[in-house]
Amino acid sequence: MTSQSPTSPPVSTKPVARRQRRRWLILGLALLLSPFAMELAVRAAGQEGLVMHREVGKRIRKAPPPLGHVLKPSAHVEVTFGPRNGAPLRTAVMTTNKLGFRGAMPRGGRPLIACIGDSHTFGFGVNDHETWPAVLGTALRNPSAEVLNFGVGGYGPTNELIRMQEDALPYEPDIVVWQWFMNDVPTEASWRPRSRLRRIVEPWVSPFRTDWVLGLREASVLADLTLHSLYGWCRAESGSVQELATTATTSEGWKATRAELLTARRVAESAGARFVILLQPMMVESQGDFRSAPLDALLLEFCKEENVPIIDMSESLDPAEAKHLRNSDLDYHANARCYGIVGRTVARTLLEWGWL
Repeated sequence: MTSQSPTSPPVSTKPVARRQRRRWLILGLALLLSPFAMELAVRAAGQEGLVMHREVGKRIRKAPPPLGHVLKPSAHVEVTFGPRNGAPLRTAVMTTNKLGFRGAMPRGGRPLIACIGDSHTFGFGVNDHETWPAVLGTALRNPSAEVLNFGVGGYGPTNELIRMQEDALPYEPDIVVWQWFMNDVPTEASWRPRSRLRRIVEPWVSPFRTDWVLGLREASVLADLTLHSLYGWCRAESGSVQELATTATTSEGWKATRAELLTARRVAESAGARFVILLQPMMVESQGDFRSAPLDALLLEFCKEENVPIIDMSESLDPAEAKHLRNSDLDYHANARCYGIVGRTVARTLLEWGWL
């Protein structure tokens, strides 16, 4: 007679499946809640957001190369800074006239001063009457004199030369004041093509976006810090300012810029205008001087070699006060206090030289 082994009861898989589902649920909740926990931790540590500003309105429109962009005529833009690190909430109104440059419409005043430059001449972050060209016009104390502001943010010597020739010189100015900033020195690092990944990521993390990305940055300190770090990575240049200045001395970019500055002076003087360069240092202190000092020194040496008149604002501004002379602790553009000093210094210098 054949013996039969007892049949084992089937093993249930339900407890194992429940444990696995529980584990996945816990993991999912942890992943979901960890950003909120990190956000709370960052806020509890007292870390503030890094949103530089909120800009409402459009002031730029595209233009064919080599300009790339120009100011929109009759633009009205409000830019708000703060509050951050004890700085109060501050709003400035920036407008352009019907011709597409900042300030009032030309009225044919004499003597006429044309101001050429980038966002520091345009006066990003300050009201219309607080730009240094506007302060210059007031400081002259001459009701018949006129100052026109042809500054456009993001412009360099190539764009500014075109701007001067096509927009400023037709008004036959008596003086051309050409404002300079450290990024007018094209360093090898700035000419070196960045990786494709950095170029793809940059527009998504740019602090100048005014869409949902800005809303996300304002709502979350953690997201703001993360996007700020990513933007810094996208824009990173190799080497310190001193190293950049050293490499720039032999760069093709600096040679091209020197040639453009000499061309600008020649074109302005051939049109009957006196030409002077205004050096605007970066409003960030570093080792007792302005951070831009090594690159600014290149311009000072160039002007000495070529006998180009220059107004060096680093002589009238105090590096120790730099943090009080810019729009915010995250925006190096000068504020109204700084531009007031610049405008009055330019007016006093031109009068002392007998140019007016």
